[in-house]
Amino acid sequence: MDRRSRSFKILTLAQQPTSVLNERRNVENENYFIEATEVDLQSAIVALTEEIEITNQLFEQEGAGNDLSPSLINNAIHETEQTEDNHFVAEEPANLLEQVKNTANYTRRKDEEKMSHNPEEVDNNSTDPTYQMDTSEDENDPNIANVRKRKKKRLSDPTSWKYNINKKNREKGTVYMGRKENKFDVMKNERAMKERCQCVHKLTKMGNEMSIQCYKLTNEDRKSIFFKFWYLSWAEKKRYVSARVYKKSTKRARNRNDPEVSQRTSSYTYLLRTTKEQIRVCKVMFCNTLGVSIRTISEWVKNELTSPAKNDQDQHTTTSAEKRHDRFKQEKIKLKRFLDYLPKLESHYCRKSSTKLYLEPLFKAKSEVYALYRDWCVEEKINPLCSATFSNTFEDLNLSLFMPKKDECDVCVGYKTKNVEETVYMEHIAKKEEARAAKANDKNSKNRVFTMDLQSVLLCPRSNVSALYYRTKLIVHNFTIFDMHSKDGYCYLWHEGEGELGANCFASIISNFLINEVIPQLEPTQQIILFSDGCSAQNRNCTLSNALLNLAIEKQVCIIQKYLEKGHTQMECDSMHSTIERKLRRRTINVPADYVSLCKLARKNPKPYHVSYLDHTFFKDYSKLNLIKSIRPGYKVGDPTVNNLRALKYNSDGQIEFKIKHSEEYEVMPMRLKKNLNKGVPNNSLPALYSEPLKIKNEKFEHLMFLKKSLEKDYHNFYDNLRHE
Repeated sequence: MDRRSRSFKILTLAQQPTSVLNERRNVENENYFIEATEVDLQSAIVALTEEIEITNQLFEQEGAGNDLSPSLINNAIHETEQTEDNHFVAEEPANLLEQVKNTANYTRRKDEEKMSHNPEEVDNNSTDPTYQMDTSEDENDPNIANVRKRKKKRLSDPTSWKYNINKKNREKGTVYMGRKENKFDVMKNERAMKERCQCVHKLTKMGNEMSIQCYKLTNEDRKSIFFKFWYLSWAEKKRYVSARVYKKSTKRARNRNDPEVSQRTSSYTYLLRTTKEQIRVCKVMFCNTLGVSIRTISEWVKNELTSPAKNDQDQHTTTSAEKRHDRFKQEKIKLKRFLDYLPKLESHYCRKSSTKLYLEPLFKAKSEVYALYRDWCVEEKINPLCSATFSNTFEDLNLSLFMPKKDECDVCVGYKTKNVEETVYMEHIAKKEEARAAKANDKNSKNRVFTMDLQSVLLCPRSNVSALYYRTKLIVHNFTIFDMHSKDGYCYLWHEGEGELGANCFASIISNFLINEVIPQLEPTQQIILFSDGCSAQNRNCTLSNALLNLAIEKQVCIIQKYLEKGHTQMECDSMHSTIERKLRRRTINVPADYVSLCKLARKNPKPYHVSYLDHTFFKDYSKLNLIKSIRPGYKVGDPTVNNLRALKYNSDGQIEFKIKHSEEYEVMPMRLKKNLNKGVPNNSLPALYSEPLKIKNEKFEHLMFLKKSLEKDYHNFYDNLRHE
C-alpha cells in the first residue's frame, strides 16, 4: 500500500471513532457484552499525527497544498462528539471536511479512472435529458435546495437483539452467557442429561401405590424426555414439572416419640411418562433426566403449589403494572379504531403485488395525522398515546400516507440487495437507456410525439373540515397528454360515477384526442408516436391496440406506441401532474367540476392546459371491434410475451409491427385480421360503453350525504343525484 492510500485511510479512521464509541455505549446499555473505551480514538489521533508531516510533504510536491494540522483535526473530532444527530455535521468544521474530501479525491483520482462505472449510482442522481418539469417555484426556494435526504426509518426487531438471543439460548438449554456483576461475561455450557441414579428398587407393590421403578426407564426414553422438555418455554417447563410431581402429607413422623419435632411434613412423588406408560422414579432420576437441579425443581413445585391459594384469595386484585398494561392495550385498541375510521385507497399501479393501503391525500406528513388523532382523543375523552406508539401502530397496520405514482424498480432494488444478478441488472439498465434515447430521438424528429399518463387519485369534496378525514369521498381521475413539440397539455377529467379505469375508457380518450387534436393537422409524412409506461390495463392491451389499429386504417395514418422501461418512466406529462398539485394546495373542491377550472388555471405560460370534463356517454366499447385477438408476438413457450413489447406500430394497411428492443428493427406481428376489412369502423358508430351513469357503493353515498352538510346548498343537488347501490 502506498503512502497516500495509507494516509487517506488514517484520515477516514479519525472521523469514525466517535460513532464507534457511541455505538459501543448503546450496546452496553442493552446489556451486550462490549465495553466501550477511548483507545481507538487516541490511537487514531496519534497515528494521524505521525503521518501529517509526511503527508503534507507529498501533497505539496504534487501541488495539493492542503495543510491538515493535528489541532484542526482534534477540533473537528471535538465538534463531532458534540453533534446531537449523527445524520448532520456541524458547520464549524466544514472546512476540514472539505479538505479531507479534496485529499481523498486527489489520492483516488487515478484509481477511479480505472474502476468500472456503476450505472445505478448515476441513475439515482440523474434524470432523463428530455424530461423537463415545471419546477421554477421550487428552484427559487433556498430551503428546498438545501434539504438533506432522510434515511429510511428502521424498525426494531427484538428477536435479533443479543440480549434476547442470549435469553432464548438459555431457555433452549444451549450455550449462553451468564451474568456476573451486571455483565454477561460468564460462559455457561450447554444443558446435558446427567447419569442415571443408583436405585435398586424392585417391582413391588406398596399398598395401593406403585413403588419406585427407575430401572424401567431406558436411555432412549430419557433422551426423548430430555429433548422434549428443553424444547418448551419456561412457563411450559414449570407446568410440565408441576403436572408430574405430587405432594402429600407424611403418613408417620420420623420421631415417633415426639411427632411435632419432625421437620418434614410432606412427601413428593415424581413421575415420568414414556410413550407406553407412566413410571414413578426417584428424585435424582427425575432431576438428572430433565437436566435440572434439585433446588430448581423444589422451587418450581413450591411456587406452583402455593400460587392457587394466593390466586383464590386475591383473584380480584391486580398489580399496578398489570393495570397499566391493560390500560395501554385498551388505548391501543382505540388507536386502531381511529385509524380504521380514516378512508383508505389501494395503489393503482401495484395493487396486485402489495397489500399496503394509502390514506386519502389529505395529509402531508404523519405528524398531521397524529395531531388529528390527539384532537379525536379530546373529543372521545381518552388519553392519547405517544407519537412513537402511534407511528409503530401505523406501520403495523401496513398504512402509508402517499400513494406511489410509479412502482419502484424491482430490478434496481434487487441488485442493491444482492438478489439480482449483475447480467440481469446490466440488461435492465441498457433497456432503460435505449428507451430514453428513443424518446430523445423522436422528440428531435418532425413526427408528432406525445407522452401520456394517469395522474394520482383526486378526491371530492376536498377542504380542511375535520369531518372529511373520517369519510370516504368521490374519486376523480385525470388522464393527461403532453405534446413534446408545442408544449400543449391536455387533461381529461371524469369521476367514478361516470366511468371506470378500464381499457375501453383509456382507448376512448386516446382515440378522441387523436381524431380531434392531432390528425386534422397531421402532415402526410408525419407519424404519431405515443410514449407511456407499460401498465397493462391502461396502455398495453388488446383493446387499445384494436382502437388504434382501427383508427390507423380509417384515417390512413401511422400510429406508434412506445413503452418506457419499468421503474424509469419519467415523462414530460409528469410536469402537468406536479403543476396541478401545486395549484391544488390550500384549495377547496366542492364538486368534481371544480377541478376543471383549477386545471385551466394551473399553468399560464406558454399557454393554459386544454381541459375536457367527461361523462358516461363519452366512452365507447372498443372490444366490439375484434380486429385482432391478441398482441402477443409469439405462440410457443419461451416466445416473447406482451410484457416484452417495447413498441407497436399500427400501419394504415392493417398490419401491426412490433419491437422487443428499441434498438432493433420492426418485425411483422403474426396475426389474422378480420376478413373483408377494407376500411375502419367510424368512431361515432361504435356502441356506447355505458347506457347510464355508474352506481357507487352505498357506504360511500351515505358518507357523501354526511359530507355535503359542510358544503353550500348549491352543491347538494350534485351529490343527491349520484346513483348508488
